[in-house]
Amino acid sequence: MRRVLLGAAGFLLLGLALQAAAAAGVPGASDVLRAGMDLGSDPGFLTHLAGTAGTALLGVLIALALAVPAGLALGCLPALERHARVVIEFARPVPSLALIPPAILILGPGLPLRAGLAAYACAWPILFNALYGARSADPVAVDTLRAFGFAFPSIVARLHLPSAVPYVVTGVRHAVAVALIVTVGTELLAGGSAGVGTFLRDLAGGPGNRAAMLAAAVWTGALGLALSRLLVLAERTALRRFGPAAR
Repeated sequence: MRRVLLGAAGFLLLGLALQAAAAAGVPGASDVLRAGMDLGSDPGFLTHLAGTAGTALLGVLIALALAVPAGLALGCLPALERHARVVIEFARPVPSLALIPPAILILGPGLPLRAGLAAYACAWPILFNALYGARSADPVAVDTLRAFGFAFPSIVARLHLPSAVPYVVTGVRHAVAVALIVTVGTELLAGGSAGVGTFLRDLAGGPGNRAAMLAAAVWTGALGLALSRLLVLAERTALRRFGPAAR
């Protein structure tokens, strides 16, 4: 209840700030709320919102498929991690949006571009969480299974993977927010037929659309909040199934 009240207070303060800024030409909270209600009943905007959500989630799924095995391998094999660290530290700081020009040449301007850049940005939090989660496995248990003749894949499946699951779920929660940011940014800069970024780019060409643009941003934030709450439930389920209490 306290968290709900604090969240409501935060939204109230934001609304008051917007209302106070209306004197400087910024749309007031009432204008943004009215525009948001209009967008919520607009099938065209809902199609754009669904397109952004689908692209972002596709990027997260691609990142999961690639980053979790890589993180497990790096976490279970310290020598491999030491050799790969230079490459990782070189590639990680590169902004996803800076890769749009070469990515267009390779993937084209469509869905593969947007999902690919989202996957690139999402891969890093998932990779490092999987790495540190795999490393958190009990070393005594690992040595015990190795002494009893268990093969490396079996040790990974029995110890390292269950240890990594809660970390990976936490990484995915962070990755969803990153995916939404990168997806909307790519839609703004690289174009596309559907997506919140495309909607905002089209609005920017016309006058009197500032309230609708802010309302679209609010809807994107609401989408991120809803996905975050779903992932919190997934994290709790993962902790019940794979956490220390479940072993």
